[in-house]
Amino acid sequence: EIQYQGPAGLFSWVLPVPGTPTIAVSSKLAFDRLQARTNPQYLLQTQFDESCAVPEGPASAPGRGGSGGGPGSGDVTVLDSGTVGPYDYEVIQVNPALPDPVSVAVSWLDTNGYDVTGLGEDRLRPYLEDNLNLLAFRLTKDATLGSIRPVILRYEASHAMIPIRPTAVAANEDMGVMVWVLGGARAIPVNYEGLVLNE
Repeated sequence: EIQYQGPAGLFSWVLPVPGTPTIAVSSKLAFDRLQARTNPQYLLQTQFDESCAVPEGPASAPGRGGSGGGPGSGDVTVLDSGTVGPYDYEVIQVNPALPDPVSVAVSWLDTNGYDVTGLGEDRLRPYLEDNLNLLAFRLTKDATLGSIRPVILRYEASHAMIPIRPTAVAANEDMGVMVWVLGGARAIPVNYEGLVLNE
């Protein structure tokens, strides 16, 4: 899910992806409800002495209620394209043998109507060096900002990934990223600091 402010005609969303993902749209309400049910609440507990002790409650509990707040020229090959929900999209693969595949990718995106002015080549370089493809979204011709919906990406990979570098383009200097991983055990990053809460 992404939040965007600006003219609808300038909306572009570029995500590095492994292979050619299957793309669908999801519901903002699903993210809002998930956040409302999983936000931790931390309660202050005060204890005066043994005769006036306040009964201890849980150190944290899940939040409850409330609303949330979650074909080219040979140098670039279009692997997939189409329309899903309010978006037109294209999945492109850049020839890794090029002297500078990143500048070719940015030039192709710009030429094909994706506003990537602030993206910067340094944001995409690590992903293209890892031989990932680029998935580019823009709003369909008659769509408005109110049409923006979360997307679902399904792809084959050894582990889930969150391409965080492109978010540095955001207007907010300190933009948060929320991640839910559904599984039988806690998920931890393999290339970023993890956090253990002292309950």
